Amino acid sequence: MLRVYNTHHHPDHFLGNQVFDSNVVAAPQQVIDNIVAEGDGFTDNMYRLVGDWMRGTASTAPAVALENDTETIGGRQFSLFYLGGHTSADLVVRDDTTGVVFSGDLAFYNRAPTTPHADIDVWQESLQRIATIDRELILPGHGLKDTTGESLEQTSDYLNWLQSSLSEAAASGLTMNEAMSLPVPQRFRTIDVVETEYQRSVVHMYLTLEDELMPLIEMK
Repeated sequence: MLRVYNTHHHPDHFLGNQVFDSNVVAAPQQVIDNIVAEGDGFTDNMYRLVGDWMRGTASTAPAVALENDTETIGGRQFSLFYLGGHTSADLVVRDDTTGVVFSGDLAFYNRAPTTPHADIDVWQESLQRIATIDRELILPGHGLKDTTGESLEQTSDYLNWLQSSLSEAAASGLTMNEAMSLPVPQRFRTIDVVETEYQRSVVHMYLTLEDELMPLIEMK
């Protein structure tokens, strides 16, 4: 029996679904709902970005909604963990035979995290939960295998800096462009695409932080 898991609804994690029978593709119901709601928009945007490289690619949602904590496929048991933070729903899968944990994009390793749907506080809680899972190694959503848990620590450290730095910038009254110009700490300089992803995160997060810190006051 074949099983394909979608860990979350970002296009690099589900746009290959169409090559499989939909009845073997599985995800939590919220991930399925997110793909249905946003999948066509992702596809349209990718067509604009890469043109004919996307020819024939379609958004296909999983047909199997996961609910149980474990699943046996081909005689192997997999443990399923229903988390969130990188998006509103993030699935983590452990192969119980080998102890390999597939973290999805909750863990990045030497690659800057992406944040278009991030809830940083929930994401930090999920990282703490993954750290408690008995394992032999972690396969991050982006990056090489991790046998020590460093991917969890690095992702958490980066997210903590990102949230605190942007909150301080918004509280200080910096504009979005000024916030984009803030320096990235030296310890993150070796992480791939960190400058680009930092600037994208400013776009993703800054207006919300400004609204939280400086709510609109209605004059009567």
